[in-house]
Amino acid sequence: MKKLSDLGENEAIKRLTDYLTGDETVIVGPGDDCAVVRASPNCKVDILMTSDPVIEDVHFTKKSPPEGIGHKAIGRALSDIASMGGSPTWALINTTAPESTDITHLQTIFKSAAALAMNHGCHIVGGDLANNTHIEMHVFCAGTVPAGEAILRSGAKSGDIIYVTGSLGGSRKWKQYIFTPRLKEGLFLRGWASSMIDISDGLGTDIRNITTASGVGARLRTADIPLSQDADSLKSAFTDGEDFELLFTIPPDKKDEFIKKWQAEMETPVSEIGFITDEPQEIDLVLPDGKIRMMDEEGFQHF
Repeated sequence: MKKLSDLGENEAIKRLTDYLTGDETVIVGPGDDCAVVRASPNCKVDILMTSDPVIEDVHFTKKSPPEGIGHKAIGRALSDIASMGGSPTWALINTTAPESTDITHLQTIFKSAAALAMNHGCHIVGGDLANNTHIEMHVFCAGTVPAGEAILRSGAKSGDIIYVTGSLGGSRKWKQYIFTPRLKEGLFLRGWASSMIDISDGLGTDIRNITTASGVGARLRTADIPLSQDADSLKSAFTDGEDFELLFTIPPDKKDEFIKKWQAEMETPVSEIGFITDEPQEIDLVLPDGKIRMMDEEGFQHF
């Protein structure tokens, strides 16, 4: 018997999604931050669909602030929409909780989730509630993007420049409960970015997600990776996860104009941290002393 712990998260997902089907309405199926579907061949808008759980003792603890739990629950899904260059529209939240749960605790969670959603033009339109031994919130979110303009993980090309918004590492101390989904930045990047992902599992895992999907490699300069004040070390940026920043690539011929436009229109800092190579699956790091080594830091996986 093969257990999930034997397979690892990625292989388990692959085996499960082998059973899923699609047709001409499914533009992008499993394997990206969102699925992309099109209601009809002539539709001018594609629909983005994503889902994310937050589970007690996995994504938060009993001591976590309820405002932070709600913020994180909806924020994770909004971040997925942002990473595709989309605009969020509607969300559903399925919730489980013990029957002994104080209703004001859940109300505070939902109030926080609704506030963040509304701030970004998204409406929570329903869900479900069930009894359980612990609190779980399973969020489904839909968004829109002009037809054919979703930014995928699979578009990176050799020579593309790698960028990241904000700073990385140490998010589990507090940022995971107060982060800003980079929706404005994601919209800006339509027409600029060749590939994109949000950093939910750590820089190590998510740069590999881009290189795997695109069939390329990457070289990162460790001295240029922006560390948050809560990061314990460079390793935190690679392995902590839940930064919910955007990791993306820009074709080299667009670099100068991109930086000029970004600095003129965006307040969020952006850092150039490396470039895409033509060596599939090879990710190496340029250390401050100029030495190069293969990346062995990996981010979070459930199994």
